[in-house]
Amino acid sequence: MESRIITAPLKNIKIPYESVGKLLHDRFNSFPENATALVKVKASVTWTYHELATKSKNLAVNLQEQMKIAKNDVIAIVSGNSGEFWVVTLAALYLGAPVHLLNPRYTTYELKRYFELSRPKLIFCVSEALDKVQEVGKECHFIEKIVLFDEAPDASRGTTRLGDLLKNPCSIFEFETIEDLEDQVAFICHSSGTTGLPKGAMITHANVWLNLCHSDDDDLYPKSPNPIVNVVPVYHVHGFSLSYTSLYQGVKIVIMDNFQPKIYLENVQNHGVRKLFLVPSLGDFLANSPLVDQYDLSSVKEIYLAAGVLRKNTEEKILDKFKIVTIRTVYGLTELAAAIFIIPVNGGKSGSCGRVTPGHQVKIVDPETGNPLGCNQTGEICVKGFAMKGYVNDAGKSREAFDSDGFVRTGDLGYYDQDLYFFIVDRMKDLIKYKSFQVPPLEVEQVLLMFPGVADAAVVGRPDERCGELPVAFVVREKGAEVDESESTCMAG
Repeated sequence: MESRIITAPLKNIKIPYESVGKLLHDRFNSFPENATALVKVKASVTWTYHELATKSKNLAVNLQEQMKIAKNDVIAIVSGNSGEFWVVTLAALYLGAPVHLLNPRYTTYELKRYFELSRPKLIFCVSEALDKVQEVGKECHFIEKIVLFDEAPDASRGTTRLGDLLKNPCSIFEFETIEDLEDQVAFICHSSGTTGLPKGAMITHANVWLNLCHSDDDDLYPKSPNPIVNVVPVYHVHGFSLSYTSLYQGVKIVIMDNFQPKIYLENVQNHGVRKLFLVPSLGDFLANSPLVDQYDLSSVKEIYLAAGVLRKNTEEKILDKFKIVTIRTVYGLTELAAAIFIIPVNGGKSGSCGRVTPGHQVKIVDPETGNPLGCNQTGEICVKGFAMKGYVNDAGKSREAFDSDGFVRTGDLGYYDQDLYFFIVDRMKDLIKYKSFQVPPLEVEQVLLMFPGVADAAVVGRPDERCGELPVAFVVREKGAEVDESESTCMAG
């Protein structure tokens, strides 16, 4: 009988008995003293690897001595991409203090909800979010101090500046020992899971360590000394993981707080960027914007895509424009915080999200019975590896996230073929139940998008007494196009 669990073992790598913070610190100090780590486009600020290592160690000492931060005390960071973000993050890793990553554009309602989940003792934030953080802090009495990254002239008394915590240099510092990397929480990242409101996934030191191992694997990610441009925010697990794995490899990261087309293209051109890391919206821009043709992007040789899929014609335009053979789709989820599937270096199969990465076991199960399915059978994708510890302060949802064998339920429907390539079909929670059949809306939408004159389409389920649910499509026509409703209905049906 065929094995119904697809496994990709790690390559004889032993888990270290130390924190990933110490691993990163020692790695940074091994690079040349003037090696650039981060370039902040907006402020024209540069950080070297040695500056990151030194300042983060100084901060760790002051967090211990002045702020009384100890192992397992939660620190929240309300910030976008910046060098200051990494100084604080590294210091927290040295101390074994979990870091809660938060979007500075969250409303006071959202911040209050998330603070109440993780109960941070200390909050670092940018001036953009200061008023909201201070307002929420009046109700969240577990918050002992707010530290500001940048200058804000109207900051109230009681707010500390990050610069004040970096003034006293230290020569001696003892890194916190992490006895169990799989148990010790490193970060708290937001995820909707398979259902419901966003939850705080507790990412462990083992999760982070696996990502670092992947970045060292040339079969997964060929090494390149060229800089990268990162516009994906660090409060999103994709942008965060991309950043710390790149730093671990000594790559210079050009960081942007938000996407500005001309500035993005200028930096790709001027820094001779070899690897592009895309999300679908950025892929659409590169494929269709006439602005792209005004820049010399010939240095680009590898393109990675995460957090979604590209339309086939968009993918074809990018391949033709950059003269490359494949876009390396990467599939992951917050609960595992690492790439689970990736398209091989030399290309994969059309529509596939790749093959299983080292350190993971994957099975496809029947959504109704939970029984494992075989090759070319569609079911829920379940993954086992260095998974999250659970959702912070939500034992019920944490239990629901795992099956009885310790596999994380992804909530995604998919299958694998005879060559062990995986394909995503749809999200389970979006399924339309038509009689005894499960209809993935994405499949119907993709058919509608093939119809001439259709710019976009969305399919939802409508309650029906006889059938349970009937698919209903909302179609956007291209400007000036005529779409025959009866023809498109026949095509989709």
